[in-house]
Amino acid sequence: MIALDFRTIFESLPEPRLVLTPGFDVVAASYSYLQATNVGLEDLLGRSLLEVFPDKSVDAEATSADNLRASLERVIATRAADAGPMQRYDVRQSDGQLQARYWRSRNTPVLGSGGEVAYIIHGLEEASGVAERTERIRAEDERLALVKKVEQQARFFDTTLSSITDFAYIFDKDGRFMYVNQALLDLWGLPLEEAVGKNFFDLRYPDALASKLQRQIQQVFDDGQLLKDETPYTSPTGAGG
Repeated sequence: MIALDFRTIFESLPEPRLVLTPGFDVVAASYSYLQATNVGLEDLLGRSLLEVFPDKSVDAEATSADNLRASLERVIATRAADAGPMQRYDVRQSDGQLQARYWRSRNTPVLGSGGEVAYIIHGLEEASGVAERTERIRAEDERLALVKKVEQQARFFDTTLSSITDFAYIFDKDGRFMYVNQALLDLWGLPLEEAVGKNFFDLRYPDALASKLQRQIQQVFDDGQLLKDETPYTSPTGAGG
């Protein structure tokens, strides 16, 4: 009969695997596990898996270690395999920087002659691509929700300002109109799309008046202070304001 070197066979498995004691200490590791996690064998053997991959590398609210412990304890209690949820474990790269990685784990009992759990096979499956796609979808959903909220606020803003008879407008830092309410558009005799993005010079204000108003806009941006002024103006339509 051929004598099999089971440790060598286990260490050569193509999947990331560990062998744990019932107390969750690491007693063997596959080379693929060491490569995937960028951890040396000497940093694993004899140590608790929960010490090797704590949550502190992620954030204060991380629950990865708690989830892992709960899965391993279920294996001990039920003597059946247990799959953990997708979790984040950051992997330290050769330059010392942490890289966010996501994994799914599966813990399988190895039963002794009396039916007790003698060892636990801890397996990892990288799910970083799935997590990144999920994160992109979540970020896009949040962006769309924000856009919807802004659009609702803009409609409310426009409805409110367009219903008043006073002139209301918003400038950018270059003195270009970003918003104009209906009262001012009526004075100019222009639709909104022909006013937005233009300054007083573009709107054919007299040069002296346009220069004065542009200086006042810049002053407000520079000082951050309220500025009040009354300026008589007659638009190209003959309307005064």
